[in-house]
Amino acid sequence: MRVGRTDDEIARLDAEGVPADQRIWTWYFFSHFGAPRAERQAFRDALLAAGFTELGADTEGGPDDGYYLHYWSHTIRTADRNALREADRVAADISEEHGVRYDDWQVARDSATGELRSVE
Repeated sequence: MRVGRTDDEIARLDAEGVPADQRIWTWYFFSHFGAPRAERQAFRDALLAAGFTELGADTEGGPDDGYYLHYWSHTIRTADRNALREADRVAADISEEHGVRYDDWQVARDSATGELRSVE
C-alpha cells in the first residue's frame, strides 16, 4: 500500500474541499517483468473482479513472454477517503498475490490547470 501517496492525495482532496460523494477519476499503475500470458491475464482478471476498470497495458521491448509490462487502470470512484484507502490496499494486495509491482496511484487531474479531471 502506498501510504505516503494515499495520505498526500487525501490531504489534497481535503484542502480542495472535495466532498466524499463526488465522483472522481483515479489512476493506478503497475509493472510486471517477464510474465507469461496466462499470468498477465490472471492479474487483469483479479483487478476487474475487484472493481478496477478501464484496464490497459503496454510493453517495453523483448519477446512475448520476457518483456517489461506496464499496466494501468483508470477507475471512477467516489472521493470517500476510506474507500480510496481500501482501493489502494486492494491494489497492493492483488499486486503482491500476482508478483506484480504496484507503482503508484493518483487522483486524475488536468495537467495544465491541476483541477480534477471531469467524470462527465
